[in-house]
Amino acid sequence: MTMPSFNEKISAQFQAFIDSQEKRFDGDCFQMDLHCHDRNSDVPDELIGRILRSRETWLDTDVLVDRLTQNGQKVFTITNHNNARSCYALQNAGHDVLVGAEFTCAVPQFNHVSVHVLTYGFSPSEERRLNSLRSNLMDFLSFSKERNLATVLAHPLFFYDPNNNSSVELIELFTLLFENFEVVNGQRDVRQALLMAKWLDTLTPEKIDILGKKHGINPGIFSERPYVKAMTGGSDCHMGMFAGTCGTRFHVPDLENRLRTASYSELALQALRMGNVAPFGSVVGGEKMTAAFLHFFCQLTMYLDDPGLLRLLLHKGTGADKMTAFIILNAIMELRRHKYTSRFLRTLHDALNGKKPGLMIRSITSKAYRGVLQELDKLADARRSDSARFVRQLEQSIPNVMDQLLEVLSKRVENKMKQAEKQHGDSASQWPSIKNIEAPVYLRTWFQSVSPSSNPDAKRLDVASWSDGLPFPALAASCVLGAKFTSARVQHANRAFLNEFARHAGAECPSDSILWISDTYYEKNGVGNSLRLFYDAALQYDLPIHFAVSSHRNYEAEQFSEFAAPFMFEVPFYRDQTLRFPNVLDLEKSFFDNSCTHIVVSTEGPMGLCALYLKMAYNVPAYFYLHTDWIEYAKQSLQFEPASIDRLRRMLRWFYSQFDGIFVLNSEHAEWLSGNDMAIPRQKIHITAHWCNPMFFPRPVDRQTVLPGCVNGPTLLYAGRLSKEKGVLDLPPVYNAIIESHPNARMIVVGSGPEQDVLKRDMPQAVFMDWVPKSVLANIYAACDILLFPSTFDTFGNAVLEALASGTPAIAYNCKGPRDIIIDGESGYLVENMEEMIHRIRLILDDEPLLHKLRLGARRRSIDFKKESIIRQMMHEMNISLPKIAKRTPPLDAHQRKSA
Repeated sequence: MTMPSFNEKISAQFQAFIDSQEKRFDGDCFQMDLHCHDRNSDVPDELIGRILRSRETWLDTDVLVDRLTQNGQKVFTITNHNNARSCYALQNAGHDVLVGAEFTCAVPQFNHVSVHVLTYGFSPSEERRLNSLRSNLMDFLSFSKERNLATVLAHPLFFYDPNNNSSVELIELFTLLFENFEVVNGQRDVRQALLMAKWLDTLTPEKIDILGKKHGINPGIFSERPYVKAMTGGSDCHMGMFAGTCGTRFHVPDLENRLRTASYSELALQALRMGNVAPFGSVVGGEKMTAAFLHFFCQLTMYLDDPGLLRLLLHKGTGADKMTAFIILNAIMELRRHKYTSRFLRTLHDALNGKKPGLMIRSITSKAYRGVLQELDKLADARRSDSARFVRQLEQSIPNVMDQLLEVLSKRVENKMKQAEKQHGDSASQWPSIKNIEAPVYLRTWFQSVSPSSNPDAKRLDVASWSDGLPFPALAASCVLGAKFTSARVQHANRAFLNEFARHAGAECPSDSILWISDTYYEKNGVGNSLRLFYDAALQYDLPIHFAVSSHRNYEAEQFSEFAAPFMFEVPFYRDQTLRFPNVLDLEKSFFDNSCTHIVVSTEGPMGLCALYLKMAYNVPAYFYLHTDWIEYAKQSLQFEPASIDRLRRMLRWFYSQFDGIFVLNSEHAEWLSGNDMAIPRQKIHITAHWCNPMFFPRPVDRQTVLPGCVNGPTLLYAGRLSKEKGVLDLPPVYNAIIESHPNARMIVVGSGPEQDVLKRDMPQAVFMDWVPKSVLANIYAACDILLFPSTFDTFGNAVLEALASGTPAIAYNCKGPRDIIIDGESGYLVENMEEMIHRIRLILDDEPLLHKLRLGARRRSIDFKKESIIRQMMHEMNISLPKIAKRTPPLDAHQRKSA
């Protein structure tokens, strides 16, 4: 039976908490959403929003009141930021209103920390005084107590803290200053609600007095009931979609009679002062907040005015803040200018408000996007229903819309690739911008048509023709993904603090767990081979690793998820590897469903960017497992020019530096990354290794069966991809030199690749075999005398380790991976050039005792690469503690016992 994940457990605990709160009062209750906003929240707390002169929402008051009424409310409050204009307007219109606002107050004891304080029951003159006291939270609360105003600490575990000064001491201070805490906030996750509820439940008068002495504060100074803490709830909804779906229940004994002489708002204020309140409803899932940000993005595109360049430049914000605001504003204006994208955002905005796409929209929408319209229909229907159905529909429709947009984008890019291939061929050297990585600084020139040039080096990608047909699906998908990213980032920005507070409060923290992502798994290369070994180890030792692979199908297995990539194509000059662009929402779901706390990625490109997305969205450490030397590949296979090599190095430096750690497979790579060229701090670089599949071990084999036609004479072996970067073009001169002195020597080549025909032409006496299963390869290793490894590209060399494990010595160039595997003269030889390689081969073939000695040394060296040690060290580098690794392997067979 599968154990529930951490997120599943806390969701169940939250529902149990809500059920217990519902049973607190037998009757005589009414409810109200104590925290919601409308268009009068027009001066946001965020500096970027103030620079842009953006509202937090353009939601009309009447629309919000209608939504609250639909959810059963008879009394209202609208807690806009630092003002109660909407409350006063509703009072003047004859509504029963509890006047309230959400004030932003600075905490002087903690530099630059500010909190939101929900305050109720004040007059316009008191509001002006409250605003004048916001620079000091304690002065603000003293005045509130003096005027008998009710205060609630909004979202207690989420506050503005740009310098990361938050600590447990801050929550202890809040415990002394407040008597009401908004435990259930519709825009915060269940974990924050549970942590705060648990903390409040642990408070006793003795504990509160101890905290008072620690902080030098008398608990009764700011509170009428310092030892009785109350919990409230509010939707914190800015868009009206979820207003009233959570809030506060007010218990008023003899409610029916009390209402004859007092209004709901008066009774609510009294109950709040006395602590006779309880939260109700649900809090945010990722989908609810994503919908809120999608709604807000739509509003920005529809309603945001140009704040003025001079105002932006003269604002007191930093240069970085102004540049960010400038970029955001221009992006919004471009979205508004692009008619298809702006039309999509308006239609999406209507659907989120319960309005289906109209007849005109349907008539002008191309067939490719009919599926998107169907999802918007479903959203609109669900929006007009209850909130639970709407949330369920959001969970389905947001990924579906993303999938469909990516599918359209994928087909169009694939067509562009085919057109480009017809124009430029399948050679890297013939493609624009391949040999020379550069782009013009003046962006307008990107979209000008490319004129023919007599200078071949002047070729560049014709962005104007490439971009035709791509902007809408790309921009629309970016809006959806941007909303999803912002939602996750806001929810998890204080992850480290929550873990610290959970430990202090005696609450459970999520167990360390890794999401390991890759777009290579089944391929016959080092990355795929290593991942398959790691997956087997994860199952064998019950390691906290879940693998997520972007591939050609949807498949689920234990600790393994495979996602069909909606966007994939072959790179014409590297057809052995399909470039896959996954729907990052699939990876995000896998990350969340498995309650992961760390990320490891094995490939650059799309999956590497996905890993950085998850790292920044969920505020978790991410590690890169470096398999490929792209600098060497660009030199050998793509023939990059020196200037382009330098630019590639800078791009890689930026990319690798974004990760919290980098696992490398050889000491040379570690030195390069930490050297002047890459300048990555040495403490972020961790040297690791692969281990060998246990099926590789010395064994007696029938050479005639394993290698037909190679019964007599020495046998040399190459196993791997047949491509330039693997150094295979060195094999013909080496082998031809060997057969001059050893005519009966045979060269066995296992693998395939673009240089296969060349090798067959230049080594007609060699035996060529395609890729073979590991079980067959193990026999081939055991049957051969020497492995040749001519690559200067490989960062490790799985073939070298497999050969050593089979008792076959290896000869390789003295660089990178082989240097850290082969002990020169004991398990093989490290050579500097082809001449030395030829010399060492002849030396071994002419000395049977030497070959026997190297065979024994090879096997001994392979045993140094112990699976358990490698795994434990890797987990240690990621600060993941493991219990003693318990072996659950089957007994060794006879051959394995003999070799051991």
